[in-house]
Amino acid sequence: MGEDHHDHPGVHGMKLTTTLYRLRMCGACADQYRACDAGYQILIGALGPDWPDNRPIDLLQILDLSGAEYALWSLRAAREPERGRIARLIAADCVEMVLHIFEAEFPRDTRPRRAITVSRKFAMGEATSDQLRTARIAARDAASAATRYTVAAWDAIPTAIRDATSETAYVTWDALRRARAAASAASDVASTGAASKKDSRYTTGHASRAVSAAIEAAGASALVKITTIIRGYME
Repeated sequence: MGEDHHDHPGVHGMKLTTTLYRLRMCGACADQYRACDAGYQILIGALGPDWPDNRPIDLLQILDLSGAEYALWSLRAAREPERGRIARLIAADCVEMVLHIFEAEFPRDTRPRRAITVSRKFAMGEATSDQLRTARIAARDAASAATRYTVAAWDAIPTAIRDATSETAYVTWDALRRARAAASAASDVASTGAASKKDSRYTTGHASRAVSAAIEAAGASALVKITTIIRGYME
C-alpha cells in the first residue's frame, strides 16, 4: 500500500463477514415498503435470489461488487467485534492521504494531521477519549476557519474581476473548498471515537463520512487508493 499504509499488528488481513439480514437491520433497507439502497441492490443482484439471509458474506465481496464506500458502510454490519477499530483505522489512512491538500493552503495549521494521529492511537488503545475529543474539536475548528477563509476570499474578489477571470477565480475557490473538505474529513475521523467503542454504527457512520469528505477533497480518482487501503485490512 505504499506511503498510505500503516502497520497495525493483529488488524491487517482480518476476514470480515456480514449477512443480508445484518445489512438490512443496519439500514440497508429502510423497511419492507421502501427500496433498498443502491449498494445493497447491486449485492443481492450478484449473489442471486437464493442466497440465504444468514449465509456469511465476505466484505471483500461487497468491496468488489458494490465499491469502496458501500464496503466501508457495511462494516457496521460486520459480525466481528473488531469492526469499529478497523473502521477507525481505514478512515485515518484514507483521510491522511488527502491532508496535503489542506496543508498546501494552510501550511502552518497542524490540527487536522494531529486529529489523524490521535485517532489512530485511540484505535490502538494508545490515546484517551479526552485526547481524542480535544483533537476532534481542534480539527473541526480548523475546518470552520477554512470555510470562513474561503468565503471571505471569494467575497473579496470584485464581481467584475471575478467574471473576467472566472476560470482563475474558480480554480482558487475550488482549491480552498477541497482544503476545507480535507480538514472536515479529519474531524470526522476523530469523531469515530466520540461514542462507546462498542457503538459500531456510530463509529462506522463517521468513518464513512470521513472517507466521503476525503473523496470530495481529492476527487473520484481517490477511490482507487481508498479501495486499496480497504482491501489491505480485509485480505
